[in-house]
Amino acid sequence: MTNYLPLIFGISSLLLGIYLFLVFFGIYKPKTSEQTAEKSESMKVIMKVISIILILKGCYNLLNLDSDTYKTNSTKLKTEWNETAKDSLNKYCLIGMGEQQEKYSKINFEYCDCTTKKIMKSYTQEEYETIIKKPVNEQMQIFTELLKDCKKDLQKKKDIIEKTNK
Repeated sequence: MTNYLPLIFGISSLLLGIYLFLVFFGIYKPKTSEQTAEKSESMKVIMKVISIILILKGCYNLLNLDSDTYKTNSTKLKTEWNETAKDSLNKYCLIGMGEQQEKYSKINFEYCDCTTKKIMKSYTQEEYETIIKKPVNEQMQIFTELLKDCKKDLQKKKDIIEKTNK
């Protein structure tokens, strides 16, 4: 079933924001403009700010449609990673560094911490466990894009260390 709530809230926020913007900036004068003329200056400023916020919120909702935003009884529960799993992920990353682990121990730890944070942010523990059961080449395809920033940072730090050692 399609969830239309993000679309409905996005459109209504945008339209309300535009209406308030037009009225309180004096671009549009409704037939009951005497009521808005009586309002205090501070109230007008507040309404101008609110109108801009509503316009931005409406645009954000329309540009980032997420059908799970307003779900109350979602079947997919986002489970938290436990500390043991986090430590294991870091440990296996460091073991996977091989010979490089001894040569660049500090930056390898930073790299593994970066990869662990990105994996934990992107996947639930169950999703990760499903991925690591796949063949290594499939795992590499999945994780290469996710971890490219961590790899770039690691390479930069290795290059700096090698230049200073020469």
